[in-house]
Amino acid sequence: MRLASFTCAFWLASRVLAQDQADLAIECRLAVPMAGAPIESATILVKSGRIVAVVPTAKAPAAKDKQVFADAIAFPALIDGGSSAGLERSRVENASAFLPKLQVRDLVLGDAPTWQEMLRAGIGTTHLWTPRSQAMGGDTAVVHLGARGSPTHPIHRGLVSTSLDESAYVRGRDPTSAAGALDRIRAGLLEHAKSAQGEMRRWLCSVGSPREREMAEELAVSHPGYGVLSLPPSALEGAPKTDQLLGVILRGVVPSLKAPDRARIQALVERKLRIALASDGPDRSPQALRLAGVVLASIAGEAAAERALTVDAAHVLGIDKSVGALTAGLRADIVLWSHRPTDPRARVLGMFLNGVRVDQKELAP
Repeated sequence: MRLASFTCAFWLASRVLAQDQADLAIECRLAVPMAGAPIESATILVKSGRIVAVVPTAKAPAAKDKQVFADAIAFPALIDGGSSAGLERSRVENASAFLPKLQVRDLVLGDAPTWQEMLRAGIGTTHLWTPRSQAMGGDTAVVHLGARGSPTHPIHRGLVSTSLDESAYVRGRDPTSAAGALDRIRAGLLEHAKSAQGEMRRWLCSVGSPREREMAEELAVSHPGYGVLSLPPSALEGAPKTDQLLGVILRGVVPSLKAPDRARIQALVERKLRIALASDGPDRSPQALRLAGVVLASIAGEAAAERALTVDAAHVLGIDKSVGALTAGLRADIVLWSHRPTDPRARVLGMFLNGVRVDQKELAP
């Protein structure tokens, strides 16, 4: 009888331990959580697609599966602050699922990157926008990629999108000037930016010049704490009023930046404003995102650049409760790098999205 009771108790204890056991343990040389100090010789524990803990490997409990990347550095998957991935003309049917109001005339020409190209660049989440359709309202979309490259659901509603950038004004479409757009945006932004619960949502304003930036800053004063500006470094000329902004998305951060633009970016970083980087620009390749990180690291240091590629980008887009750091409860979107992602030599050695390993063939150039 005692033996039967002991056997039953042991069986119950084993079941409890099995339920608590992580599905996956990822061992690496260094883990950089972005929400705490880096951990040498680390193990990332994952259960049901979520991170459970990041601990020294010597203290890591057993998991159902173990993947070892002995020479790799683990980071959160990169977040692209602005991309046109998947929005080629030939994919209008797929794209419309993410941006319902999308029209063929709004699409970029057929050079937008594919989802698989995003994976090869270490990108796990991307913010979709189409600059030509931003003249007045509409939503952008925040898309989490899956291990097979295609987006996973649900697709997050992004930012309320507007533009003062003159490139947004297509002949024959209203408004036809930044001043006209500002009047319409000021009149309608509050209504557009309110959620169904009556709460304010983040809004994005795309600008292309210092004058347009100053006009957008007027919106930030009337709608403080919710505004995000998308702009090139040249639009930072002057003295940006960043106090009322939630953050900025920098596009066009490339190695050929002149000294004045580099100084403007440095000044922006020193103001402690959250910065995200965008791959969308002259070169729409997803690799442009990490290259922007390399450039930012050369201007403002490695830490600032790594934050702009991960945790700060998540805050700017309002998705910091799901991605952006290797923290318990967040999606297990993890990239194993040969070097830190802001190092030009960095290569993707392995990748996990929502706890599922990306096939190595998807990562091959």
